[in-house]
Amino acid sequence: DTLDDKVLESTLAESLADLVPDEKTVSEDEFVEVVGGALEAVGGTLLFKMCVQNEGEGQHVAAASVGDGGNRQFLLLTLPTGGGALKVETIS
Repeated sequence: DTLDDKVLESTLAESLADLVPDEKTVSEDEFVEVVGGALEAVGGTLLFKMCVQNEGEGQHVAAASVGDGGNRQFLLLTLPTGGGALKVETIS
C-alpha cells in the first residue's frame, strides 16, 4: 500500500523531531544515524546524502525511498547543520 504523501511526511518528521536538538551543530554522522533510524521504522532506504550551502547556511540533505515497484515514493530530507527542524518532502 502506498502511504499518503502528507501522512508519510508527517510520520517521518514526528519521529525525527525528538531526536534532533533545536540548537546544536549536527554532524553528518548524527544526521545519517537519525535519518536511517526513521527510515528503518517506515521501511525506507537512504539513497544518498550530502552537505550543501543554501543561502549561506549549511544543510544536510538526503534522498530516500519508501516502498517498491509501482508503490515506491521518493523523499527529500533536509536539516540545517546548525540544528533546527528537519524538513521532509515527497518528490514526484
